Amino acid sequence: MELYLGESRICSIPEEAIPVFYYCFLELGYQIEMNRTDGRINLLPGLYNKSILLIKDQSLQNTLRREEFEDQLLRYIGKSLMSCGVHLADSEYNKPEQADLTLSVTASQIQYINQPILEIYYYKGDVDAEWIKNIKVECQKLNIKFNINKIDNTKDYQTVKVHVMYPEAMKETFWENIGENVAFILSIGLISKLQKSYHLTPLSIFPFEVYLKGLRQSDNRHIGELDKQTNLVEDEIENIDYETENEEKEIDQSNNIIDTSADESSSQREIAIRQENRLNAEAFFDYHILIDQSNSKSPKIFGNLTIKNTGLESLKNPIICFRMTPAGSVGIISQILQPNTIQTQGIQTADGPKGWRYMNENWQHEADEKGEIWVCPVHEIYTDPGDNIQLPNIQFTVKSLEEDKNIKVEAFIFYAEHGLEIPANNKISLLLNRG
Repeated sequence: MELYLGESRICSIPEEAIPVFYYCFLELGYQIEMNRTDGRINLLPGLYNKSILLIKDQSLQNTLRREEFEDQLLRYIGKSLMSCGVHLADSEYNKPEQADLTLSVTASQIQYINQPILEIYYYKGDVDAEWIKNIKVECQKLNIKFNINKIDNTKDYQTVKVHVMYPEAMKETFWENIGENVAFILSIGLISKLQKSYHLTPLSIFPFEVYLKGLRQSDNRHIGELDKQTNLVEDEIENIDYETENEEKEIDQSNNIIDTSADESSSQREIAIRQENRLNAEAFFDYHILIDQSNSKSPKIFGNLTIKNTGLESLKNPIICFRMTPAGSVGIISQILQPNTIQTQGIQTADGPKGWRYMNENWQHEADEKGEIWVCPVHEIYTDPGDNIQLPNIQFTVKSLEEDKNIKVEAFIFYAEHGLEIPANNKISLLLNRG
């Protein structure tokens, strides 16, 4: 019988060897179709009958979103997964529960960050979280900030939600500078997730058919290159003496260059260290928890967030991101203004209204869906070295006590104009046990 890998013929197998070939490839994770009438055995990738649904996340609707980039990301990921045998489900006719895996993507252009951010939200019950580690490692290589958030839910099917955020300065070159790398990283993670979920060997999903075609093309090119290389040998021999003489001159020049470049490298490191010390800050929560033991009311958290300039230069206009885990578990009450109430409810001074405001009008929806609240000053704030500013009188309320929860509130501060990003030194953490 003839053994085929996809549409590529591999070899002929004698009848007595068919059982061992069949067993070995089965153990490797391949799917096998044997047609004795045609005298043919087809080896198919281990993920051949697995389907993935790729969609744009419709839960987040704002002016920052860029759907054209979401389309680019999904096209790249779709082609990558198809190369290892995965079937792409049609979003018009298939529901998430009908696919083996659903991926939803959101891409946003954020003006107050200076580094791309990749956030992943995935549901509990994963067979293996090694795919998360793979994504994290690749993000570190490419200087992409990576955040991971687990979402509790009771759905039987697997869903991964992705949010890609990129600086406004890169809006014209999104795909070249960020998009293609992010799509590449996500493809690696999803391939790893599917492979581990179904306990397949990497060999069973490797696109050998593509590899074999490349070998054949390479062989044809190699034959044509042999004649060219033969003619070049004589020319190379004639150039040896000339190149040897030039190499001696280049050695002397390179020694001087090495000394110079070493000095420049050392100087650049010193400048980077001085710059890091000049621009620096730290932040921390000062809070207390109120628990009413007389009834079953939810606990309340009262506190302030203080930001101190620990560098050597003034800092301007901090932007604060509060992140609540799990998403939607905590509500916020504070002296923070709605974007459309600044003129009427802000503290009026001779220089105009002052205070803090939410950055997005749909901040409550983002808090419930993503667990994030973004806040910025109404007026320009300058913080001199050694001084501090404060977002006072923050009140967090736990929304539900129906089940055990490990609740966490974190703060991240961005100084966009200075390229400085810092997390708060501490976090608010609650472990609620209804037992």
